[in-house]
Amino acid sequence: MDIPLIATERGGFGNSKVLSPEYRDPRRAYLVGRWLVEKATARLRRDGRVAGRFSLSVSFMAGGVWSRNVSCFPTQDTAIFLRLHRALWVRLWRSARPGAVISLGVHLGDVGLLQDRRGDLLMPLAPAELTRGERVSRALDQINARHGDGAIRFGMNTPHPGFFERG
Repeated sequence: MDIPLIATERGGFGNSKVLSPEYRDPRRAYLVGRWLVEKATARLRRDGRVAGRFSLSVSFMAGGVWSRNVSCFPTQDTAIFLRLHRALWVRLWRSARPGAVISLGVHLGDVGLLQDRRGDLLMPLAPAELTRGERVSRALDQINARHGDGAIRFGMNTPHPGFFERG
């Protein structure tokens, strides 16, 4: 049977990870989350996109899932998404001290093309113009492309390589 291929629209960029036992402490899980944010934003920039929503989902060994999201000005700036990541972890810690984390995921949503982003009079920012933080993020991407993934990072994180990322 011939099944027609239809054009798809990218809904978001994300990463999730089932954590191995040595990464399940909430503090280490937080650092793995930072690594996941860096990976997702690098892919976002590589595709020439911006995201206007950040989501965090944390699943616990004892059961239950904590999931929240926040909106922002459409951006591809890693530092902004890392600040949103931290803000959501702070909300999690304030609501209840988390126990061992079994898995976590980050998602960048409300995705659009950078070339279609509107300007902002208050920043000031022209349509499709890169912010200072976005230019810094791109520079880090170029350094990592030249010298190896993770040669330079946005602060502390903990890579959690899986089967396909080893080597």
